[in-house]
Amino acid sequence: MAILQEGCLLRSRMNHTENNAGFIPDLSTPRRGSSCGGYTSPNYGDRCMPPIRLLVLAPTTLFALGCVPQSQYDSLLMANNTLEENQAVVEAERDEALARIDDAEARVSEAEDRYASLQNEFGGISDQLGSSRDSLQAMRERLIKLEAGPLPTDMAADLAQLAASFTDLLTFEKESGTVRFNSDFTFSSGSDVLKDGTTVAISALADIMNAASASGFECEVIGHTDNVKVSNPATRAKHKNNTYLAVHRAISVRTALVGAGVSPARIKVAGYGEYRPVVANTKKGAAQNRRVEIVFTSSTMLAELPAATEAAAPAMEITTPIEVEEYEAPK
Repeated sequence: MAILQEGCLLRSRMNHTENNAGFIPDLSTPRRGSSCGGYTSPNYGDRCMPPIRLLVLAPTTLFALGCVPQSQYDSLLMANNTLEENQAVVEAERDEALARIDDAEARVSEAEDRYASLQNEFGGISDQLGSSRDSLQAMRERLIKLEAGPLPTDMAADLAQLAASFTDLLTFEKESGTVRFNSDFTFSSGSDVLKDGTTVAISALADIMNAASASGFECEVIGHTDNVKVSNPATRAKHKNNTYLAVHRAISVRTALVGAGVSPARIKVAGYGEYRPVVANTKKGAAQNRRVEIVFTSSTMLAELPAATEAAAPAMEITTPIEVEEYEAPK
């Protein structure tokens, strides 16, 4: 802008000189006058005129430099300031957009990491699901064997021989794999204490259960009674009702088997009292309903546990209610 102002001043001075002289001098003949930069030029007041080539270039230079009014200059300056302000705004918006892009890229990276983690977790869950399916299939196969019912030939033969040796005390049903103790020969009326003559038979049964042919089997000891209510005060003090009496008798048989060396993990206990008779509770039929059944089934354990070695425990006296597990006796 300073150049423009100087150009305007120079142009004004030239116009003033031309107006005062009233003519254009003949510069082809040198004239006496002051010296200006090694050239002799005529005197026009106190100014030194340049050579002709400078005069020829001056209008061109002035035209190139131009001269604009102050208002136009101010307008251009204002427009320039506005452009600079707009540029600053655009740059700020650009920086903000770049920051948002960086933030979005960070979130995308985090989401990708989370997705990879979820894929790994899903893979682990899939493996667990596959393992669970395999376990379920194995359980189904065991259930099929359980429903099939037959015991190994050697085990069935040993149980049949046991029943033949103690005909009054117990019977054996090969089809259902069930040993049935007659309660009248196993317990006194209203008692859960085993009679002396039963220990030999129970020890022989424990030997069969610990044999190799029976290693893949476990048993459930189930107590049953007739429908005669417990009325003796001494009996009621120990056995609140027939269900209690049935469970307590099953526990006594289990305790004797464990004492004879059978693993406790292979025996579970239940009792139905009077609610699952095999015959009508007539005078003759009631005796058949008073029984303790030992039902053999395929083992549900993943691995066989070693046989118990603890000494025989005394008969348990239970005076509190016992949760009775439902059981459907084989037919």
